Amino acid sequence: MQDQIYIVGVGASAGGLEALTELFSNLPLPIRKHCAFIVAQHLSPHYKSMLVQILSKESNLPVIEAKNHMAIELGQIYITPPDYDVKVGGGLLVLTKPSNH
Repeated sequence: MQDQIYIVGVGASAGGLEALTELFSNLPLPIRKHCAFIVAQHLSPHYKSMLVQILSKESNLPVIEAKNHMAIELGQIYITPPDYDVKVGGGLLVLTKPSNH
């Protein structure tokens, strides 16, 4: 029987780097083993995010830029790229461009 995957969504403003670093550098082992994390940060669509590189240095978990239809795996941190919305469907990350309301 496969373990249950818990998906934790984390939202942050552009000024949330310190909070994200603090969170991911202090996760207890049981949480790291049973969760996948999806980070959506509010950034300008034209901003080149360095969040993957920065959090990779601060966390014991792999930090990956999310790609459309990427399978979600335990113990990983997925960073949503700028100018994309993220949804979860069928165990996959689904990236779409934001709709203009």
